[in-house]
Amino acid sequence: MLNTLTNVRLDSNCENPLIKEGKSNISIDFTMDIPIFETYCIEKTIKIIFKDVFLNMPDGVYKDEDGLISNVELKQDGSEIIFSIKLYYNSIYKIEYIKGIPSKLNVIIDRSPLSNILKGKTIILNPIYKSITKSPTSLMPHIPMKAIANKLKFLLNLSKAEAVLTWENIDDINKINSDLNSNILINISTDVSEKNESGFKIYYSNKNLESKRLGEIILKNLEIKSPLDNLGMYPKEMPLQNNNIIPVTVIPGIENNRLDDAHLRDVDYRNKVAQAIFNGILKYYSQDNQI
Repeated sequence: MLNTLTNVRLDSNCENPLIKEGKSNISIDFTMDIPIFETYCIEKTIKIIFKDVFLNMPDGVYKDEDGLISNVELKQDGSEIIFSIKLYYNSIYKIEYIKGIPSKLNVIIDRSPLSNILKGKTIILNPIYKSITKSPTSLMPHIPMKAIANKLKFLLNLSKAEAVLTWENIDDINKINSDLNSNILINISTDVSEKNESGFKIYYSNKNLESKRLGEIILKNLEIKSPLDNLGMYPKEMPLQNNNIIPVTVIPGIENNRLDDAHLRDVDYRNKVAQAIFNGILKYYSQDNQI
């Protein structure tokens, strides 16, 4: 009986116990015992070569970005499988496995490089409050927005950033804690559309070039994580008492669209939006560090 690799899982969900411990985990399933393997680490790629085993899933690149891991790539080469894990930042890792039929191999990667980037950064998270809704199912929009903000706060604090959750009406944006020594303000809200639109979008400050740069990075990461359409970026007046804060407003869904409404009710979608914003903030500061 042939031993086959049947499944690969990267669980980037905020509720994953290993994420809470500051670790990323990739699980690989085999129909029989763990095959003989060799491991190499070249720059930001962990490569594992499995011997005398066959692939029972398509060759290719699989993405489920969690801030540290970019993607994994699987390739059958004769009776070997070349398994590559591509990282955004160099990190240490260990391999654990559970023998049996079937058996499982875990590649556990330390997420502390993310802390080196985000430590000392203060980020205000503002799930904008609305007292009325145009949801087709009467979903109050600030409920999913607050859930997204809480997930994002957890990820940021886990990586040693100082995430501060506030709670302001959209008309009171100028009152955002101007005395805070904050780097970034992330507003999270819904939009109402008369064009029957469905999707996500970003608003950036029309008077702040860094706001536009941060917005572009977050938008790209939302495009990776969200199944909804990318509706683009738009400049907006964002008056703030503290001119040093970089503001961005994230719209993860259209309030009066039934498809978007269903996604905003979905816990998995909220987690994906939080992860995408986290990834965007991380990449923004990573690029900033490289200047």
